[in-house]
Amino acid sequence: MNLKIKLNRIYSIVVLCCASICSIMAVPPDVDDESASVTPGQWHASLTDAKAYAELNDTPLLYVWGVNGCAQSDKLDNYTNTVAFAQWAAERKLVMVYIKAPDITNTTAKAFAKAGVNGSLTEYPMVAVYWPSKNSQPFNFSGRYPASSSSDGAEQLIAEIEFYVGDYVSPQTYDDWTVAEGLAANEREYEDTPAEDNIQNLFKYACGLPGLTFATTADLMNIVTNTTPNTFSVYYYISKSATAVTLDPVYVNDLAGTFKTNEVTNTLIIDGVDREKWKASVLMEDKGFIKLRAIATPD
Repeated sequence: MNLKIKLNRIYSIVVLCCASICSIMAVPPDVDDESASVTPGQWHASLTDAKAYAELNDTPLLYVWGVNGCAQSDKLDNYTNTVAFAQWAAERKLVMVYIKAPDITNTTAKAFAKAGVNGSLTEYPMVAVYWPSKNSQPFNFSGRYPASSSSDGAEQLIAEIEFYVGDYVSPQTYDDWTVAEGLAANEREYEDTPAEDNIQNLFKYACGLPGLTFATTADLMNIVTNTTPNTFSVYYYISKSATAVTLDPVYVNDLAGTFKTNEVTNTLIIDGVDREKWKASVLMEDKGFIKLRAIATPD
């Protein structure tokens, strides 16, 4: 297998293919506080802004509302202010909104809070999870649990949310990935290979591989035994959490030419928990080169 890696902002693995052979969390804000920016994993008070962010980024939106002076709302406050919930929220990075009406009278703030994402919240405290690409209507539940402690209530609340968003993977920037993988400060550049396997950090980030575990090119892409005549295919893998990179298979029949994506047909094979398995296929000529290209984008 011929391996070619370009050490700049675009990184490549090239496979030569021939016709016959192939070598190759905080306290909830006040109801009228709409000045904070939308930060996944932290509470926000503007439902309008948070919903727009969730729809733009296809991120699940956790929406909670209550009323000051309500015993059930106080319980929900206790659940969401536990260490367990804060840790879960920081890891999950959902868009989160918490709106509390100032009192139990029929105020404008209470009416707005009860309307929620789709105007169907009629009981307090209420919780809803809205995930634009999964369901146009939110998953609603009461948030009322007969818990013996705040930690127990937090566990039940988290379980309810996870029931709906269990297959959602929190986004992760490249810098966050290098820290989470335990890479030394001097081994965090895109082209570094801290596992001494010639697989650069950017590829491991893009493909969902551990940063310090020895890998081979087969962990990034491998040849498919193809039953379709005159077609060459490879499997490749894409991390579901990587946000700061684009990963594409590209093809050219002569290295003097320009690699292109429009000659490659991509098919999703497995939608896994942490990463996806894809098949890239090209129509064969006498010879050609298929390349997995990773392009770093700003965090």
